[in-house]
Amino acid sequence: MIRAWYLLLIVTFCTVSVATASADVYKYRDANGNVVYSDTPVEGAERVDVVVHNPATPGESTTAIDSPTNDPHGSPSDEPVAYNLAITSPAHDSTVPMGQETLSVNLALTPSAPVDTTYRLLANGTPIAQGNQTNFVLEQLYRGELVLTAEAIDTEGNVLATAIAVTVHVKRASRRITTLPTNGM
Repeated sequence: MIRAWYLLLIVTFCTVSVATASADVYKYRDANGNVVYSDTPVEGAERVDVVVHNPATPGESTTAIDSPTNDPHGSPSDEPVAYNLAITSPAHDSTVPMGQETLSVNLALTPSAPVDTTYRLLANGTPIAQGNQTNFVLEQLYRGELVLTAEAIDTEGNVLATAIAVTVHVKRASRRITTLPTNGM
């Protein structure tokens, strides 16, 4: 009898969980004119479809801007291509240890970009490197947090895709300027 009770309890819990997960959402304005979202319908409320998106993890690309391209057979395609740009190296939240003088930054654009695509690398919002290659080597890194992002740019200057920012922590020894006592020497 107790086993049947537990089984009934589990089935009831699962049913309530599924019903809660698929609950409707309603949108309406309250007496003060504020927009209110609720799972309880009220007079004048409209049902809203809720779409759940998983957030992109650092290092993945953002939704790219569509850009026209050619298909492999050489004829122009009517459909724009959605490019995705990602910083594949270094990893997000990685550390550049003391003694390491350079940092290699690698980019990946999918699908393959036209031959004349330019890549712009930005550090803390400032462009620091640009070229047709997907690999950049940074030198003379300063101590602190370095937020890297990149852009893929077509020949007309349009941004095809932008990579999600990757944060790198640069470790450097601090310099302390002190005056040592001379003791009359």
